Amino acid sequence: MLNLRVGFARAVSFLFFTCALSGIAVVQAQEPAAERSEEVITKSISENEWKGHLTFLASFDQGWKADIGGRDRRIHTAKDLNRQQYVPENQIKHVEIVEKAGRYGHALSFQKKTSQSLFYWGDSVGYRPENWSGTLSVWMKLDPNKDLRPGYCDPVLLTDKQWDQSALFIDFDKDLPRDFRLGLFPDFETWNPKRIPWDAIAVDQRPMVVVKSPPFSSDHWTHVCFTWQDANRLDNALGQASLYLNGQAMGTHRQVLRYTWELDKVAIQLGIHYIGLMDELATFDVALTPQQIKQLYELPGGLAGAAAAGL
Repeated sequence: MLNLRVGFARAVSFLFFTCALSGIAVVQAQEPAAERSEEVITKSISENEWKGHLTFLASFDQGWKADIGGRDRRIHTAKDLNRQQYVPENQIKHVEIVEKAGRYGHALSFQKKTSQSLFYWGDSVGYRPENWSGTLSVWMKLDPNKDLRPGYCDPVLLTDKQWDQSALFIDFDKDLPRDFRLGLFPDFETWNPKRIPWDAIAVDQRPMVVVKSPPFSSDHWTHVCFTWQDANRLDNALGQASLYLNGQAMGTHRQVLRYTWELDKVAIQLGIHYIGLMDELATFDVALTPQQIKQLYELPGGLAGAAAAGL
């Protein structure tokens, strides 16, 4: 495990070495100055400082266990999305690892819609109750308009509660042609203090980044990455989150991002009503810059491949 972690540290250093040399600013949460209450707080991160920022990785190349994670790197199967009843390991017969089918190496294959839920514990994602930033990255391969069954689909959901309370997620809308969306739902009283029913909230007032006609296909892989920064600011200033597809910025949403998590309950849920392939799910405990996200998208062999090569 030590060698693997060192390998991944080298991979991350390799990926961002050029950025460090050129002085590109990397978003990192810091205690804000009063006169900069609505600005993004940035700080250059050196090559060596990158070693601790890859906090979770599931490449599926060595099986179900995450390559890097927290207290328990096993995948778990929950009876439903509430995760009140769960058991270790994958127990869903329609979900399997397919050798050499991934963007890099093996892939996770979801073959049918199911009410059960797979998840990893998310205590390693880098949550901070004050001044919190991060990044989530994943590869997906599907045609959402043909492959998915009716209803919403959440390929990845990060929360200790549920989708509309202290959650970040990516999803496909239920209507055809399906939009792809980044959902930013901080503590319920923060984003919906008047408790307005979801269907009564105007689409442009919902805390989401929406992409029309997203570039997903069953013939090629699509890289999905989103960042969040300046969450849990002490002065309640605006935070923001941005969505990227194939290294290109799709949009940014700004609002107060107040997330109150119980760390031992945080879960990275994956494949909710999803039908398709998934590969190399990763998190970082800083918000990567657009330049770094593009490099991640273009990285030969992916994070796991770079680590194996000793870069």
